[in-house]
Amino acid sequence: MTREPRSFVLVCVAVEVHLLAAGDAATLREQAKEAVTEGAAAVFITESSLGDPLVLAAGLAAAVPDVRLGARMTFSARSRHPAMLAREVTSLDLVCGGRSAVCFTPPFADTLAEAITLCRALWEVGEVVSEGPHFPVRAGRNRARPLSQGETGPIVVIDLTGGETLPGALDGLIDLVLRPTARPAVCVMERP
Repeated sequence: MTREPRSFVLVCVAVEVHLLAAGDAATLREQAKEAVTEGAAAVFITESSLGDPLVLAAGLAAAVPDVRLGARMTFSARSRHPAMLAREVTSLDLVCGGRSAVCFTPPFADTLAEAITLCRALWEVGEVVSEGPHFPVRAGRNRARPLSQGETGPIVVIDLTGGETLPGALDGLIDLVLRPTARPAVCVMERP
């Protein structure tokens, strides 16, 4: 009698995420390294006066090579256009070797569902045409493709650490949510 080998699937129930913000790049790098030492599976750079969180996250790619890297930002109609956001997250994904994430914080504007849909189309297909209603695109193109495209692609996260509930309009559009822990700069990232 021969036994077939058992196959196992690792299912991520929840992982620790550290939210980083610092006054200078060296401190940010040290915070990221410390977060990894403490067991973080992801580090998200928050919006601050230091600079663009996507650029700062890309700058940490070599310092923390084994964790998911992302930017945590508020999205509104006055934010960067979703086509530009998709390109910038693609650049982060290429720099960090397919470990990118974008995390949206409250308030969740009614434009966010359309923005996420446009980003995903540009990551998956590379081109998009949309009539809007909030972000019309005549010929959006994302020539570079995310490295993680064949797997999960850049992940989309919603920050619910303030006790918010997942807006119904975002149901099915996001990959993971952030939930609070007892530590202010540490969250749990899990499936919605």
